[in-house]
Order: sequence, then C-alpha cells, then structure tokens
Amino acid sequence: MNHLRKSSLFVIAVLFAALALSAVTVSAEPANATVTLSEAQINSSFRVTNPAYRRLTNVRVDLQPGQASVSATLTVRTPRGQTTTVYQTVSTWIPSIVNGRILWTLSSATVNGSPASSQMISQINAAIGASWRAYWRGQHPGRATTITVDDNQVVITYN
Repeated sequence: MNHLRKSSLFVIAVLFAALALSAVTVSAEPANATVTLSEAQINSSFRVTNPAYRRLTNVRVDLQPGQASVSATLTVRTPRGQTTTVYQTVSTWIPSIVNGRILWTLSSATVNGSPASSQMISQINAAIGASWRAYWRGQHPGRATTITVDDNQVVITYN
C-alpha cells in the first residue's frame, strides 16, 4: 500500500506538471497580459502526449467549470520486472489566486476507483504547490490577477 501511495503521489504530480507545461498563447499589453490554454492545446501538448514518467499512458485533461480533471493510466512493474500492476488514476484540481500567485489545489483523487485519503491529498497539495509557483514565475513574471476555467479553456490574467 505504501508503494501505491508513493506512486499515486508521483503520478498526480507529473500529471499536474503536464498541465502546467502545455503550450500557451500569450497576448501582452503594456500593463496586463493574458494567457489562454484551450483543452485541445493542453491535451495535444508534448508533456501530455509524451509524459516524462514513461509508465504513464492515456493522459487526458478535462476542463470543467472552475476545475480541471486529469486522468491517466500508471503501469508499475514489480522489482524483478516479472509482473505489472495497472492503476487508473483520476484527480480533480481547483485553481485560486493567493498573493498574486496561482495555486492549484487537489480536491479529490482516485486510484482504481478508490478515493485517496485526506492525508494523501494534503501531501500532494504540499508537494505540487511550490512546483507550480516556480514554473509560472519563470514563464510569466508578474502577479496573477484572475484565473478562469470553463469547459473549453483556462484564461489567466497577470500584470
């Protein structure tokens, strides 16, 4: 079970990184800039179609009003490589802005239909928060002012 928890934490972190690393369209103005990520752009991005963690397959991001749902298949081999175990993962992420920074919070996660414990969700949230902030700061200096997620796109405005 401990291996499952570690694998699940890693999978969800990698999936979220894939969402963050997808292709973006930027329209800059002197004071503000807007970044728009469509669901199609996210799902066709290199990190979603070619996850860094090669045990991940069938990665899909489904944008929904106010949240993003990420699903994937994780295939884990035993230490000697004799057998494999397949895990179907689904995670739901909710964005917010805290002190000008975007914070994606894991609200729920399941592995093979079993929900993750609140302790596991807390661990994942602690691990992924700093990673997303560091990525965004390097790509888009400034402070986020709004983030909107609907069925088709994520729109982020920052200055």
